[in-house]
Amino acid sequence: MDYLVNLSTLSPDTQSPERMAQGGVTIRRALPPELRLITGWVGEHFSQGWASETTVAMTRQPPTCFIATRNQELIGFSCHEATARGFFGPIPNSAPGIYAGMLKL
Repeated sequence: MDYLVNLSTLSPDTQSPERMAQGGVTIRRALPPELRLITGWVGEHFSQGWASETTVAMTRQPPTCFIATRNQELIGFSCHEATARGFFGPIPNSAPGIYAGMLKL
């Protein structure tokens, strides 16, 4: 099920960058050469459907897929404009062991 949320009404989050830095987490735009690494990881940990949507996001210029890493290991992802223009997702909200403590950052 999809939920439509107007993100433009949210206040800026000024604390997340510091919490992420303290947790050793880096969030950045994915690079096209990382396509197979990222889509393989998404398919393994979530679903092949999300891996397909991630492929679409990775083929946009610039890619509309962002990844979270800790110690150069992939720990999370999110995409936008994969299903349709103006839509944000997929973004996982639960996966055993992957986001342990990350959602608190």
